[in-house]
Amino acid sequence: MLTNGLKYRDEELTVKVNGAERLAILRTPVRRAVRPALLINLAADVKSALGGDFFRIVPDIFLAAGHRVVSFSLPCHGERVNEYGEGIEGWANSIKAGIDVFADIRATGSALIDLCLERGLAHAETIVIDGTSRAGLAALHILSAESRITAAAIHSPVTYIPAVTEYQGTDDNPMVKRSNASALIPKLADKPLFIAIGSSDVRVGAEHCFEFYAALRAVCSQHPPQLFTGPGPSHNTDPGCFAAETGYHAAAGFLLVHCAEKLKLAARNR
Repeated sequence: MLTNGLKYRDEELTVKVNGAERLAILRTPVRRAVRPALLINLAADVKSALGGDFFRIVPDIFLAAGHRVVSFSLPCHGERVNEYGEGIEGWANSIKAGIDVFADIRATGSALIDLCLERGLAHAETIVIDGTSRAGLAALHILSAESRITAAAIHSPVTYIPAVTEYQGTDDNPMVKRSNASALIPKLADKPLFIAIGSSDVRVGAEHCFEFYAALRAVCSQHPPQLFTGPGPSHNTDPGCFAAETGYHAAAGFLLVHCAEKLKLAARNR
């Protein structure tokens, strides 16, 4: 395939999770780096993650640098829409019914990494993850559960679930409490993390993101999180909206520099 001047091929992967099968799509550039990194890129569904106007910015930059990109659909999105509904409303209905969508996301992420390593599609030192909005929180969950992911970038992330309209009134829900970003801090400390969000993002509550950033930074000694912010919202389809483009480009740079440093270290140790 040829898109935006990039030549690549797509391959469907079947990821097995607790007896169920999940679809993932692996995108490989025709011209690969000597030792390609692997970017797990998450949006709502796999097609959006790899083809959305803004969601594809980081993947395309990785592909241009010769690295692989892989993605899967989140629960209740794309081919995974079910009886609980579609999108974030499906998540809310699932959680209210006692179904832990984040446990599913963590398990899928781990199984996908297993598969990619087994097939020689990834190297343990350069597996990174990127996610936007609800997928930003999903990326944090996978990062918290996976020592094999060495860095992450999140954009306009959900950090306090009840701040999102569809989840209002769930403040005391035990599943929501343990799924908020703040609950993950002990497992996220000192993992390289880039956060991009507009200062007035009301969709996810920018103030909650800033509180999460400050709390995480306070417990980090080696790799404090990096915050990329500026005036304006960041949940908007307007190309001029803060972080719609600049945050993605900055995140790509952050992740690529991280991978380059990891590769240099690995080469010295071999």
